[in-house]
Amino acid sequence: MSGAACWALTPFEPAQTSACIDARAWPDGDLLILRYTIQGASWPAAARLGPQGEALWRSTCFELFIAQAQGAAYIEWNLDPAGRYRVYLFSGPRARVEGAEARAASLCPRGFTSRPTPGGQIIEVTLPLHAIGEALGDAPWRAQPTAIIEGPAGLSYFAPAHPGPQPDFHRFDHLSPLDLTQSAKPDSTSNA
Repeated sequence: MSGAACWALTPFEPAQTSACIDARAWPDGDLLILRYTIQGASWPAAARLGPQGEALWRSTCFELFIAQAQGAAYIEWNLDPAGRYRVYLFSGPRARVEGAEARAASLCPRGFTSRPTPGGQIIEVTLPLHAIGEALGDAPWRAQPTAIIEGPAGLSYFAPAHPGPQPDFHRFDHLSPLDLTQSAKPDSTSNA
């Protein structure tokens, strides 16, 4: 799919769930659409953004990291299946930008849907590309979607790669280029 980024998210072992997760991102005008397709787990449907939340990563949470292609600055979005969200700005690994609430507000999601599918769930969020550019500078950027799934036995951590001995979504050695050169919406009849 030209113009879209695709990731297969794998769990950090030992996983506490048997869920399978894929993520895709593509541009649509001045928006970035991010879709998570989950098999083996589902939640109640939601069709709008909820209030901002705190510490969403302590239970089921879908995250996106977008970083400068060169440099250390990055943005992190956290989103739960009910539509609660939080946006963080960082100047380097785990170094939050202090006093960045106003800038983070411009990066808030513009849309959200969470809908069940046979055997799973699709979660889709719409993000403002112009605000990403204002925060990080012009593309190209690097990106990584991640997920935390809460199961009966605890939390499972999903990412495209797990290069360290512990799950750590703030490592930059496995972010991939985010190609936004052309719009490429996935086929609306597929779950992926």
